[in-house]
Amino acid sequence: MSLGATQGWSPGMKLDDVEKEAILAAFQFYHKNKTQTAAALGIAIRTLDYKLARYNGEALPEKEKETVDA
Repeated sequence: MSLGATQGWSPGMKLDDVEKEAILAAFQFYHKNKTQTAAALGIAIRTLDYKLARYNGEALPEKEKETVDA
């Protein structure tokens, strides 16, 4: 699976930031379908929900916030 939207890792990035980028890219790739996103990432839907809620609480740009809210 190629998500295309991720930029991947670069020196100085924290693991949390890489994980967040991967989760949000997968969520977008699967058209905000939590079941498919969680399955593709190998995590439980509850874990995905927790992480999306956590990201939504952060100061995200409006475009990303729309992606997480769905």
